[in-house]
Amino acid sequence: MSFKKAYLSVRRHEARWREQALQALLQASLGAAYDVRLTGLGAGEADVMPGADPSPDITIYHEGRIAAEVEVTGTRYPYYAIASKGLWLRPDKLRYALRSPYTERIIYVHLLIPQEFPEGPWLHWLPAKTAILFLDTDHMLELMVTSSSKLKEHYVSIPPQVWRRNWQGLIRHIRSLAGDE
Repeated sequence: MSFKKAYLSVRRHEARWREQALQALLQASLGAAYDVRLTGLGAGEADVMPGADPSPDITIYHEGRIAAEVEVTGTRYPYYAIASKGLWLRPDKLRYALRSPYTERIIYVHLLIPQEFPEGPWLHWLPAKTAILFLDTDHMLELMVTSSSKLKEHYVSIPPQVWRRNWQGLIRHIRSLAGDE
């Protein structure tokens, strides 16, 4: 079984919903002066798209210019079940930020929706400049893609205390990237 096939159910039932929910929440919080678009390969789509493109799922524009790029990730597990292992990002997503001439505008957002929303620790976000510091062998984690697939994938594990949790802090960060704060 291929990775894309193993992820199909997750894509249809979880990942797409997270991307669309975050897009709507960001647009509502940032207001009409910002244009929040799903732009990554397959972002917001139910199907896994052919090809491989680690560019972020959401691009945020302000006055016609890119202000921020947001990579959306998450898991179906509640926070208490994953906190000891840290929150995970795929290494190719971090390598994208390393190669980008605009690392400072890339943000990783880890959502635990609907398990923890809105009362629990549903939001974790981190600027790429901080996240890429964990791209080393000490922070690599091997996890099963799905229990039925038997495929294993490597992730970068970032301790929970490193992640930021405040929604208004995320909005202020995006506005500051746009020069609007």
